[in-house]
Amino acid sequence: RPGVMQRLGLGYEVVCRDNPGIVYCSISGYGQTGPDWQLPAFEAILQAASGVMSINGEEGGRPVRLGASLADFTAGIFAALSIVTALYARRDDGQGRCLDISLLEGQLALMSPFIVEHLLTGIVPVALGTASRSVLIRLYGRAWFEGRYMTFFKPVTVAALLATLVLIFAFQADN
Repeated sequence: RPGVMQRLGLGYEVVCRDNPGIVYCSISGYGQTGPDWQLPAFEAILQAASGVMSINGEEGGRPVRLGASLADFTAGIFAALSIVTALYARRDDGQGRCLDISLLEGQLALMSPFIVEHLLTGIVPVALGTASRSVLIRLYGRAWFEGRYMTFFKPVTVAALLATLVLIFAFQADN
């Protein structure tokens, strides 16, 4: 929970005074700053807020929570990758880093193909049961964009890739 380590006297500002090369990682529901930083974050809330529940379940049915704690797993993976990246950077410049990992941002990163699909086509992603989740297959099979039929090698592929990279780099820049 944001603020706990500061209250205990173990916040980044205090710890890095003794060790400026420390790699300090905080994981919280919505990040250490921003409008929702103090809100509690539970798996079901994060899956709903990110849209994950809206694409899970039977077609035409109500949103369904995933059985796995995807937000926790994703945040852990992003934290591990960020820590390794910070350690490599420290090897080059000697500087420590303060990493801020948000469970919600991890969920949004996983939703990026669906977000891109919606932004490019206006199609609102929905639960499809056991049907294919591949955005490219769905776009290849039935979507029109600016009067052109999209295929794997047309603008949607490049746009999806670029949007995903932008989300990743934005996530890294915040940390």
